[in-house]
Amino acid sequence: MQRELFRIIDANYNRAREGMRVCEDILRFALNKTKFSLELKKSRRSLSILIESLGRDMLIKSRDTAMDNAKFRYSSGRKSDYSDILGFNFKRT
Repeated sequence: MQRELFRIIDANYNRAREGMRVCEDILRFALNKTKFSLELKKSRRSLSILIESLGRDMLIKSRDTAMDNAKFRYSSGRKSDYSDILGFNFKRT
């Protein structure tokens, strides 16, 4: 049970971190919203600190990508512009 919980936390941590990073980049480079990008970066770093306090090594050790049947699923629907990509990644996060 504990291993499954760690896998769930790890997967969602990675999803949130990746989504936040995409949003940061769009805000910074495409929309020139540096203030918002920096705030999001702070939030992403805070999340990383929280995960480190839980024990990041335990999360990594819990991974089992060989047995993950959904590892190759991709998002459906195309994102046509930065606002679509930004919205998708904020929802993802």
